[in-house]
Amino acid sequence: MGGLLLINIAIIFKETLKIKDIFFCIFLGIFSGLAILHSVEHSITIEHLMFFISTTSLIWKLCESNVRINLKQVLSNKIKLLNRYVFFIVGLLLIGLIMPSCYKYINGDNLYYGFAESGHKLAGNICFVTALTIFIYQKRKFQLYQVCILGILFMILLMTGSRTYCIPEIILLFVYYKFNIGKLRTKWIITPIILVATVYLIINSNVLERFISMGNNTYVSSNFWEAVSSGRLIWWKIDIQEFAKLSIIEQLLGKGFAFVYQINEQFYGLKIGAHNDFLNILLSVGWIGLIGYILIILNLFFKFGRQLFFKNDKSIIMKLSLIAVYILWNANINGFYGAQQYLFSFIILILIFDKN
Repeated sequence: MGGLLLINIAIIFKETLKIKDIFFCIFLGIFSGLAILHSVEHSITIEHLMFFISTTSLIWKLCESNVRINLKQVLSNKIKLLNRYVFFIVGLLLIGLIMPSCYKYINGDNLYYGFAESGHKLAGNICFVTALTIFIYQKRKFQLYQVCILGILFMILLMTGSRTYCIPEIILLFVYYKFNIGKLRTKWIITPIILVATVYLIINSNVLERFISMGNNTYVSSNFWEAVSSGRLIWWKIDIQEFAKLSIIEQLLGKGFAFVYQINEQFYGLKIGAHNDFLNILLSVGWIGLIGYILIILNLFFKFGRQLFFKNDKSIIMKLSLIAVYILWNANINGFYGAQQYLFSFIILILIFDKN
């Protein structure tokens, strides 16, 4: 699937090539060259490169209004098919609720995985389906079943125990409320009901239980914040300390994508990534890669913001704030460029903001 996505991205670049795209491709070439130069475990390098190239390429092209217009047109032309897809996915998730094989018992919590390999994978996909649902309903007249669909998706996400994706899901639901319910005369009746239902679901959710259980998990750490972060604060400190020991050239060029896995395995006991885009890229491809990644994100932020400004968009501050949180939350807590389904939900969020 990653290879097919890259082929489609290459076609998009071919059809919409500009001079600035050449400089972007040069950066990707340098980034890939540095990663391959330091490659120790090729599978890790290839995986990260595919994710990084696809994510940054799509973000880069998302800055262009004509690309967004064409993408919105394609999705709008398939709106009936997309609506059937949403109902199919929701039905599949509901069927999974009565199947014992769709649950896993972890750290004292009975978490819902559905038909995904992990709760995080399922939660990321739910964000994608939620964004797609909002895109479908944004220009339709408000109906109760829309809230029911989104409520089911939110409830199931909470059952996964994924704290990381809970914030983005709430952002998406707020966007739906803002553009679909906020304009209704009856919003003063609907709003309290939605708030009470949301608070009730969160209080009785696996997310809250997992937050409490992880905070008390002394096997991770006796420090509350280290425990509640599932150890992230511990290995982030390790990663930063090991980066500081590198030479200036190594800090500039990085040590390859396998490096962060190696030091976390050596000093923490688990062969895992940094769960943080900025640390991951800094250790892997150095300051060159990190600065490039930050500039690509800022490029989208400022160009899209400028386009909203010239449209005299009254919600510009709200939209840019939500975009920033949507990217930076996952980029710092779990990883943005490696979560492709989450990337797609972000792209649809941009299209929703561009359309309203």
